[in-house]
Amino acid sequence: MTEGGYSSASEYVRDLIRADQKRQSEERIDALLIEGLDSGELIEVTPEYWEAKRQKLSGRLTRKHTP
Repeated sequence: MTEGGYSSASEYVRDLIRADQKRQSEERIDALLIEGLDSGELIEVTPEYWEAKRQKLSGRLTRKHTP
């Protein structure tokens, strides 16, 4: 097994499993992105949009951590 850079068959199998898990994760992310693109009305994403989003999330975090 040293030809492929693996010291044992189990190391090779573990690498195959990790590669498959990564592929599945990427497919899931792609599916979620497409689902998001297909949902709701289109909005224009501008610097102002991101600033408002940051402020909203910051407010949520502040409220969550304030006793």
